[in-house]
Amino acid sequence: MNFYTYSMPGTNVDALRTQEAFQTYVDCGFTVFHLTGKNAFCLNGEEPWETSNAKKCFDFAQKLGIKRIILRDHRLIDIIQDQALIGDGCLFATEAELDAYVRRCMKDYAYEKGFYGLGLRDEPTYRHITAYGEVYRAIKRVAKEFGYENLYVQVNLNPMIGPASHTWCADVTEIDEKTAYEGYLDSFFKATNADRISVDNYPFKPSYTGGRFLPGYYVCFQILQRKCQQYGAELSFVLQTFEAIHKTKPEATAGWRRVSSVNEMYLQMNSALGFGVRDISFYTYETPKETAESAMYRSDQGSSLVTDKGYPTRIYDFTKRVIAHAKGVESELCCRKWQGAKISVSESLASVKDTYLKSEGRVLNNELLPPSVDFENDHSFALLRECTFDRDVLLTTEFKGETQQAYMYMVCNVVDTTCKLDLAPMKISLHFEGCDKAKIYKYSEWKEVSLKDGEYETQLALGEAVFIIPQQK
Repeated sequence: MNFYTYSMPGTNVDALRTQEAFQTYVDCGFTVFHLTGKNAFCLNGEEPWETSNAKKCFDFAQKLGIKRIILRDHRLIDIIQDQALIGDGCLFATEAELDAYVRRCMKDYAYEKGFYGLGLRDEPTYRHITAYGEVYRAIKRVAKEFGYENLYVQVNLNPMIGPASHTWCADVTEIDEKTAYEGYLDSFFKATNADRISVDNYPFKPSYTGGRFLPGYYVCFQILQRKCQQYGAELSFVLQTFEAIHKTKPEATAGWRRVSSVNEMYLQMNSALGFGVRDISFYTYETPKETAESAMYRSDQGSSLVTDKGYPTRIYDFTKRVIAHAKGVESELCCRKWQGAKISVSESLASVKDTYLKSEGRVLNNELLPPSVDFENDHSFALLRECTFDRDVLLTTEFKGETQQAYMYMVCNVVDTTCKLDLAPMKISLHFEGCDKAKIYKYSEWKEVSLKDGEYETQLALGEAVFIIPQQK
């Protein structure tokens, strides 16, 4: 599994571009450096590679034993516009000319130890897809000349949320949002032949907008995973440390930033793992210390992993814990394929059921229309026959491998903090047909348990999950 962050040390703070700062991220559990911001290459015009910030970061990584670095080269990012790049009257007359341009860019760093891949333009719209595909395929072709059979290319597409619907296709107001979003993904895959896609999504809303989960969060997961399976691609996902809308956004007018608790960080991580994600990033805005918004978080800049002085924050501690949790599941997750998922909402939360089972709704004339896409909640589990619980919201997902103990299940309490009236955990009972034992991962290690009449009982706090490998008699 890969774990990387968009907010590497020194991204916007020159004083943190040190080996010690990078060691802090290694200690947190990150396995890949993604160089963004001031650590990207050619951010402000041409610069010599040997004296660039990016080169310094490569040198730090080599000393720390990090063998995977994703670089953002803005010479490749900035040419991706809303029109084709190849053809008469275009930036490049032929495919060969584009390849030559990419080759000139990559020669600066292609042979650097640790070079793992390139990051391209963030959240392209449907208008960028043609150019995006041309650059993506050129990078893959040229990389083979430098000895990379399948260079990692990091792409980050728009999530399926209503305010982003105008980025999916030209006639999004004329067709339903699922067709529009699936068409956006289809066009991207067909243009690029991509072997992976990434999406970042913000599941939590701040209290001043009513709180509660972002509608469509799990609908988006489901569509993404199915499209990745259709095209034989891996799904990457970006976890967030703050809410979807905050005071610095035009659509928000008041309130404090909602920084994730450790339970909410576990909820996001387990949700991603439950949908088969094995390539995980973290996005953490650096809260400006001078603003009134940041006053209550002045000591740690709110949602950042480290302060501007380099000190780890509580978010850093939360991130370290959830990465360690994911690494504990890695060996069993990576040998199995995601099969499907179900979401169950307790009767006490009937009023927010649609939040988990429907999309947010597309935007038309600056108004958010009612949701039109339901979570497909009819998956039939192979061994799990019955599931009962007494409160909150339960996400159950299934995986299948090739071994005798082929099936694995994840069950997670995915209720939003603002939906809970108290801190009592969910009591849950699972019945596995024809199984008398199971391997369980709940806290920090796998252990074997006996199942009486196929029953397994446990409790799940907010964000907590249990991974179960039932063993048939």
